Amino acid sequence: MSSFWHTLRGLWEKSPVFLLRTPNDKQESLCRVSPTNLLALFFLWERGYPAFAGVEEGRRFRWEIAPQRYFITRGDFPWEVSSFYEVFVEGCYRVDRQIERVIDIGAFNGDTVAYFALQGAEVLALEPDPFHAEMGIENVKLASLEEQVCWVIGAWSVKRQRLLFSPPPPPYRASFEVEGYPLEDLLQTKGWSSVCLAKVSCEGCEKKIILQLSHETLRRAEMWMIRQESYAPSVREKLQEAGFAVEERPVQGATLLIAQRR
Repeated sequence: MSSFWHTLRGLWEKSPVFLLRTPNDKQESLCRVSPTNLLALFFLWERGYPAFAGVEEGRRFRWEIAPQRYFITRGDFPWEVSSFYEVFVEGCYRVDRQIERVIDIGAFNGDTVAYFALQGAEVLALEPDPFHAEMGIENVKLASLEEQVCWVIGAWSVKRQRLLFSPPPPPYRASFEVEGYPLEDLLQTKGWSSVCLAKVSCEGCEKKIILQLSHETLRRAEMWMIRQESYAPSVREKLQEAGFAVEERPVQGATLLIAQRR
C-alpha cells in the first residue's frame, strides 16, 4: 500500500470527535468530522445554502437542497462534505444551457446526480462501489428525484467485462469484482443513442479509456466534463481530435476538462 493511503488512513483514524454548535442549536453536539470536511462544513453553515437541516447519528449532516428536498453528507468520510460544497456552492459542474440527458460516470454519493436532476435532467448514474452507491440511492430518494435517476452498479470500461475493483480507504475493504460497461451498453440501458452531458470522475480511469475510444463514440455526448486528479494533456488532445472545443476549469485539487462538441 502506498504511503499516500497510509497518510490518509492516519489522518482519518486520528481525526477527533469535534464538539460543534450547529446553526440554530443552543446545545453543542459531538460530531465525527474528518479534517478534509471541517472547513467546508463551516463554509456551508456560514453561507446558509444549501440550508442546514440538522445532524443525524452524530456524523450525518442533512441539507435542504431545494424546498422539501434533502441530501445527506457523512462528516467522517473524507471529501464528502467538501465535494458537496464544491458541487452546490461553487457550482463547479454548472452548465449554461438546458440539459435533458446526463450520464454520471463515478456518481459517488449522488451529489452531482442530484445537482443535474434538480436542473430537470434525466440522469444515468454509474458507480462501482456499493459503499457510495447505497448513499447515493438514499440521497436521490431524500431529494424526491427517483423518477429522474437510474443507478447502475458497475465500472466504466472499453468493453463488457468483469473488472477487479480496489476501493480506496477509508473504510478498508478487500478488492472485489464489478461489471465493466462500455459507453454504448450504458446508453442502451436507457434506450439513448446520445446524451447532452457525460460527467466523468473515476480516479484516473478516464485517460486509459478515452484514449481507446473512437471519435464516433466520443461524439455520443454533446459535452464532456472530466475531472482529472492528475492532468493528462493526451485526453484534451483526443477530445480536440474528435471535434470538441476544450477548456479547463480549476476545482479542488484537480482540473475539470470541459469539452463541447463543435
